[in-house]
Amino acid sequence: MAPVPEVVCQLQGWWSKGAAKKQGRRTWSSRAGYARSLRRSPRGYEKGRDSNDLSGSSVLERTRHRVLSPRWCRSALEAPEGEAQDGQAAARESRPPGAGGFQKNFASTIRQSRERPRGKPLKVLAFDEARFGLINWHRRRYCPKGFRPPYIVRRAYKWTYLYAAVEPTTGESFCLYLPGMDSGCLQSFLEQLSEAYPHHHLLVVLDGAPSHRSEGIVCPTNVDFLHLPAYSPELDPVERWFQEFRRKLSNRTFETVELLQEALGQALLPYWEEPARLRQLTGFSWWVKAIDAL
Repeated sequence: MAPVPEVVCQLQGWWSKGAAKKQGRRTWSSRAGYARSLRRSPRGYEKGRDSNDLSGSSVLERTRHRVLSPRWCRSALEAPEGEAQDGQAAARESRPPGAGGFQKNFASTIRQSRERPRGKPLKVLAFDEARFGLINWHRRRYCPKGFRPPYIVRRAYKWTYLYAAVEPTTGESFCLYLPGMDSGCLQSFLEQLSEAYPHHHLLVVLDGAPSHRSEGIVCPTNVDFLHLPAYSPELDPVERWFQEFRRKLSNRTFETVELLQEALGQALLPYWEEPARLRQLTGFSWWVKAIDAL
């Protein structure tokens, strides 16, 4: 009969002593949703002893990582369909401290821009771009009980980029389709935006993407930038608008980029015909309050 391995003997001794010392206490989680990892620490490392303090035994470090339900993994940007997020993101540990300060000081920042001698009325626009491709994305869908919901999967690596500037206080918007997300495409968009509003000075609020901070970008004379704090997409009203597009186009497939752009145009049309819908969707309270205070 082969001898019992030393590690097995150590584990059995550890289990019996631990059970005697801690009756009624579960030392090992067997519930689904926890991943358990056992690993042996390097020799000579004495600080990592196990909870039972077994002399001469290998040190086993138990690490548990809870797997959260999808209900708790939703993005901070999600909001009920057709409603604004009100600009107040859920509190979380990883939220940068500058996000709240940006909301608080937004009005004063706009006033500093307005005090510059421009001779033109100020228009504050939120800007962002989004990629839409032939690789379709899925969302929840209704299906009879007992049946698996049918999903169509398509893998075609072609994309189009939607550039959008929105004025949340009025629901006015300006959009362009461009082939990429780089400084050259952003330069083209800014030139078109400047030509669309020649009698206004435009303060464009955007995030800190690399293409937005490129030294190759030359802003037109009536355009200035105001960058959002890092890792704060919930402060950009355009992100809320893009979320509606992805809801409309989910669980669908398109054969060509042109058909995808046509479907995007159909999703854009109601907001162009009724700017009040876009104002309701993107009019964050702190944004509207700052503009009304001017």
